[in-house]
Amino acid sequence: MVRLAIDTATAALSMAVEESGSILAEAVLQLGRDHSVHVLPWLERVLAGAGKGPADLNRVVVGVGPGSYTGVRVGVTVAKTLGWALGIPVVPVSTLSGLAGRGRFFDGVVVPMVDARRDRVYAAWFSGGREGGVVRESPDRVWPVAELAERLAEDGRGVLALGDGGMRYASIWRERLGGRLRLASPDQFGVRAADLLAAEEAAGDQGSLLGHAVHGLVPQYLQLAEAEARWRDRQH
Repeated sequence: MVRLAIDTATAALSMAVEESGSILAEAVLQLGRDHSVHVLPWLERVLAGAGKGPADLNRVVVGVGPGSYTGVRVGVTVAKTLGWALGIPVVPVSTLSGLAGRGRFFDGVVVPMVDARRDRVYAAWFSGGREGGVVRESPDRVWPVAELAERLAEDGRGVLALGDGGMRYASIWRERLGGRLRLASPDQFGVRAADLLAAEEAAGDQGSLLGHAVHGLVPQYLQLAEAEARWRDRQH
């Protein structure tokens, strides 16, 4: 089976092509924005690097957020288009689930965090240090940073903070968690598409969408867009 993974929900644009458990080609670009400009040229490059064409794909795995409103829509749109045009399944995977996989060997709480602005992060927590990967303990949600710090402090276990939300609010996590905190190294700020493939394998075939069903696939936003939130604030 040949699988293509795409994630554009964060500052990183990431793609990977895998066949029978081996990554054939992968790209991770820290673009910040403008994913829509780069996604198709890089899709061509990654497929070419893998020695594959669109017709060789058997499945598309896509990160559906939470993350950037504009960014996540880019990847989801590309995945839906490929799935519909090629008649292959599209599998939505939480971007946080993909990121959490980077901490599978950590014996404690693995917390992927994506900056949601306004002193908030998109986050969930998982238990690590288990054979076969991390185990989800909470749903994805938007957390006020202070509230999440308090919740993790009450938990008592060691905490591995992954993602740009971990680094942006590092001083708060350190203040509340002290020596129980481990911050991921800079190369772990963003999601790698290869991590989505591992998360999709762990979830099985439960979320696979085929045919007309792909049109129902929507990003996982979790909160209002920044512009909409500001507009609502001005109305009150």
